[in-house]
Amino acid sequence: MMFIKYYRVLPFLLLPFLVIGSDADTLEKKLAYARNDTARVKILVKLVWTYYNNDFNKALDYGRKALELSAKIGSKNLTASANNALGAAYYEKGEFPKALQYYLRSLRFREEIYDTLGMAAGYSNVGSVYYSQREISTALEYYRKSLFLKQQINDTKGIAYSLSAIGVIYFENKNLDSAESCWLQSMTLCERLGEQPCISQNYSNLALLYKEKKDFKKALDFTRKSLVMDSLNNDTYGVMTSYLNLADVLRLMGRLSEAMFCQRKVLDIAHERKDFEYIKFAYIGLSASFESSGKADSALKYHKLYADYRDSLYSGQSQRQINELQTQYQTEKKEKENELLRKEKELQQSEINRQRYFIVFIALFLMLVAVLAFFIYRGYLNKKKANITLERKNVTISLQKDEIEKQKKLVEEKNRDITDSMEYASKIQKSMFTSGDYIGNALGKLREDWKDGKMEGCLPAGQAGKNGNNFFIFHRPKDIVSGDFYWAAEKNGYFIMVVGDCTGHGVPGAMMSMLGINILDEIVVEQGITGPDEILNMMRVKIIHAVNPQKLREIKDGMDATVVTIDLVIMNETGRQGESETGRFPTGMGNDNGTGIRIATANHRFFVAGAEGLKEFVGDSMPVGVLQAGEETPFRCHSLSPEKGDMLYLLTDGYADQFGGPKQKKFKTQNLVKLFSEISGIPIDEQKAALQKTFEEWKGGGEQTDDVTVIGIRI
Repeated sequence: MMFIKYYRVLPFLLLPFLVIGSDADTLEKKLAYARNDTARVKILVKLVWTYYNNDFNKALDYGRKALELSAKIGSKNLTASANNALGAAYYEKGEFPKALQYYLRSLRFREEIYDTLGMAAGYSNVGSVYYSQREISTALEYYRKSLFLKQQINDTKGIAYSLSAIGVIYFENKNLDSAESCWLQSMTLCERLGEQPCISQNYSNLALLYKEKKDFKKALDFTRKSLVMDSLNNDTYGVMTSYLNLADVLRLMGRLSEAMFCQRKVLDIAHERKDFEYIKFAYIGLSASFESSGKADSALKYHKLYADYRDSLYSGQSQRQINELQTQYQTEKKEKENELLRKEKELQQSEINRQRYFIVFIALFLMLVAVLAFFIYRGYLNKKKANITLERKNVTISLQKDEIEKQKKLVEEKNRDITDSMEYASKIQKSMFTSGDYIGNALGKLREDWKDGKMEGCLPAGQAGKNGNNFFIFHRPKDIVSGDFYWAAEKNGYFIMVVGDCTGHGVPGAMMSMLGINILDEIVVEQGITGPDEILNMMRVKIIHAVNPQKLREIKDGMDATVVTIDLVIMNETGRQGESETGRFPTGMGNDNGTGIRIATANHRFFVAGAEGLKEFVGDSMPVGVLQAGEETPFRCHSLSPEKGDMLYLLTDGYADQFGGPKQKKFKTQNLVKLFSEISGIPIDEQKAALQKTFEEWKGGGEQTDDVTVIGIRI
């Protein structure tokens, strides 16, 4: 029986002000003279840690006072510390449901103030509770969360201990390769930091792993390393654990005298420290060693000593186990004697039978040899003939293989040329898309000059991206080049943005997108047209003229598109960008320049999210291209007056049409509406990350269905 060394990463990471081993009397005197409530809470938490593993009632009393006082002063950080300390006290007492309750409360406050270090330790603490309750999969989930945060803040020591804990979980699940990988990574980090307890811990655990793999040489090597390090660190419990593990490996290798020496060494140290737990472990180890050496009497002797040190409640059970072991030994001994007698009789009978049938056997053997020789010779002839045929076939196959290899190389060269051309085309196409810097500079005017009775100069706290942008673009082509495109320009005090979805994807769609971008440059930049409906009407005329001048019905080339025009002057001159008496989102159909934003769509929809929730707007159900006779009606214009902080989402249909999920169905608009509602209030960068993550999880390992484009703009 070997022992896993597992150091719990408990709440000390959360308490930079904590001095372990603080004198209780000194702390209580400081508490009496504390100048303010904040100082009192910190001292109360320290007192919880002073008593948490030796006087539970005192720890509980101080913890409750710390909770009450931290709630009074409204400090989430101190409230988190108090909850965490109480969780540790309940953990030490073995009341795991209570421990989990306080750990989770602490973690919630850490998350609210985004205390990354505290969250990392909190996840580890919760994982420890689940591990103690043998909920291994849940424990692994929390350990991984802790590891992720520690990696984000480059907490090398914390990463090392988290990897060690995750390795224990893998070992419990018999995933030995993953356990080995985690422990080796942890050991590398600990060696770099000089973290001796962590190094010893990993040595010991790796020894256990190699013992499980039957690689006793490595197990022995790592156990000895752990023992040396524990001795240098004066870690008595580590030394005893390492001696026990060393003895177990030596016993399995058949080196029983060395194993017994290690077990007696543990026995001496444990007797000196009056550590009955390790005395018990040493006795059961000696019992196993004597049993392996065939000395049943000594094995029983040490097993009895082991049983005597167990809890008195189980003494009767221990005696029965010893008696059963002795009875089992006597029974097995008698059974072995009977087995020897039975085998001896069987051998005698076998000899008689052998002599009786010897002559018959020889005769049959000779007959079989003759028959076998006949078949061998015939098989030789057939094999010779088959080898000749096979040799001819091999020559043919070799010639065919050479020809196939030539064809394969030719195809590969063609594919490589095509791929290189496509990638170059992709670079050209991306260069035609409006750059993020240009869009950011234009949309930044909605932030930097914002007025709400006075100059504020920023979006609501936490709503802008890390780089200060108030927009994101999630663009993912299905192939190397894309049929989706986006384009933007600033003209005559207006910011115009277009999201297009051309017929098809890949090369045909990319060609249409290039045509659309050129047409937009002509309409907006050169001709100065800024009305979204006018832009769509003009685009339709020019696209039909370019790809289908004769308006043939069988030619369906064109695109779906959304055009947004933002009046930068109006948006920067009003506190609530043109709010009207008609309500939160006053909309109109037409070129009303009195509102801040106008939108026209062709077979697209768009969304606006604000304090009143998410609203969906459906545009005209016709493409920018050839329609049936009489259907080429003008596009309509939506006029919006959003408020500061509202989100505007423009998109193509690729996201909603993506197949995936457990049933391989489309994502659908209704799920996209729900997703927009959930993420609209978080920072821009996190919105894009959430969209990317949700898309990848839904798609899974499947193929992307269509080009995807989603653009979000924070007003």
